[in-house]
Amino acid sequence: ATPNDPEYYRQWNMEAIYAPLAWGKKIDARLAPVAVIDMGVDYNHPDLRANMWKNPDEDYDHEGNPGNNNVDDDGNGYVDDYYGWDFHAAQQRDNNPMDNVENQFGGPRIGHGTHVAGILAAVGDNSIGVTGAAWKAKIAAVRFLDGDGAGLYQDAIVALDYVTNHPTLKVANCSWGTFLTWELVPPNNCVPNAVYGRPLILAMGDAVERANQKGKLLICSAGNYGLDLHQPVTLYSPPCPPWPWYWYPPYLNLNFEHENIITVSAT
Repeated sequence: ATPNDPEYYRQWNMEAIYAPLAWGKKIDARLAPVAVIDMGVDYNHPDLRANMWKNPDEDYDHEGNPGNNNVDDDGNGYVDDYYGWDFHAAQQRDNNPMDNVENQFGGPRIGHGTHVAGILAAVGDNSIGVTGAAWKAKIAAVRFLDGDGAGLYQDAIVALDYVTNHPTLKVANCSWGTFLTWELVPPNNCVPNAVYGRPLILAMGDAVERANQKGKLLICSAGNYGLDLHQPVTLYSPPCPPWPWYWYPPYLNLNFEHENIITVSAT
């Protein structure tokens, strides 16, 4: 199946993963809504709007309109979380998880969260823009990063817990990481720094396991550094890298202890 989206001819990546063969069998993935945990999603984007998740328990008028009635209709502690929630510490922590990246050339918002959402679920075969891997899907916007991609792992954990505790969200996309410093533990092993890195990783690991217990699937980036995620960091002289290391959630799964992490590398 080939979509009629005008920019599809640029999407060589879809051919690389044999997406057209899959589209010939199935284009509808709406039964498994995906939460994009990132820097927000432009939920008004013309190629995403129809595929945005709408919290069914906050749709107070039952007509598909945002439930801004200042009432926590679903009782989950988040008032009017219709598209998702903004967990970024420096922002208002409200029900507006909009991607707030402004194009310096005056164009549309094209932040990382919107970019990821488009790869996942830009509406396919609608004669607009590009196509997502799933032509028909549901994307929830869960924000914890600012427009520069900065945020706190504490906020990431709360954001993941939000997905874990929401009954209709089935999958979380986690395309982010953080810098950690390392320390050498005899005889020759590198581990995250005990002051900051280790507690952070343990806390994130607990959040991942909470998601696992609720049957939530985490799709995590392998990172941008071509690393073998199942090898200890010991290939240096001295054994630990002298610079902060960019750490991605798949490192939590070095011993395959979390069954709900799928690690994805770029094509």
